Amino acid sequence: MSPGGSTPSSSRSCPELPPLSNIVTTAFTFSHGLFFSPPSRLGRPVPPPKQPTLNCRKRMWITFYTMSFMSPADAVKTLERDLQKIFGARLQSLIAYGQRHTLAVVDTLTADDLRACARRASAWHDAKLTTPLLLAANEFASALDAFPLEFGAILSDHRIVSGRNPFAGLSVDPADLRRAVEVQARSHLLHLREGFVETRGNSDALAILIVESAPAFAALLQSVSRLDGRAAHGPAADAIAALAGVHEISGAEAERLFPPY
Repeated sequence: MSPGGSTPSSSRSCPELPPLSNIVTTAFTFSHGLFFSPPSRLGRPVPPPKQPTLNCRKRMWITFYTMSFMSPADAVKTLERDLQKIFGARLQSLIAYGQRHTLAVVDTLTADDLRACARRASAWHDAKLTTPLLLAANEFASALDAFPLEFGAILSDHRIVSGRNPFAGLSVDPADLRRAVEVQARSHLLHLREGFVETRGNSDALAILIVESAPAFAALLQSVSRLDGRAAHGPAADAIAALAGVHEISGAEAERLFPPY
């Protein structure tokens, strides 16, 4: 039987529904990113559905296009407004460091705050920002010994976007920094040896290993320089570090670079 038609009496356990064309509907005007145009008066027959307009999707594309070409400074300001809406007066400071990195210091941090940030993450990434680091006010000072390299780099080069300076009077203990650099260097060496064995002597695989490990090696050299206050590496190390932005090298070049590496 067609929808809304007669139903055998044996199956009528509830009142019979009228034909679909006469059912009173409450259609949403906005759903799944599209605009719909429901009847202005409820109770009248609902006309056949029309193809939804794409006004909203067009607007979403314009927003994406605009944010994709937003300058770093404008992107950070947009992030600041978003965080102020989420945290309100609990937002103590917003710090920018590097090209697209940020750190927010807040009075308190809850699961609802994280959910609110998660809903904005795509927009931040569209603006070419990384996900901000979120720290409660009492966490940064106590984490300096656990992350001396990471937080030490922020301490040495940052910009206060808003709020007070959360780093006043803070510094990384040189002993913590030296220990972290040693762990970083030994870890890199062990994984490099493991990776070389797994190339099975294939020069193309060795080329991939060198290119993929170059960014981590460049970061290690920066850590060593920060520890000693000077560049303590030579031409061979510089050649590997220079590959941090390279996507491919030849097998022959890899064979030449690896022994001093």
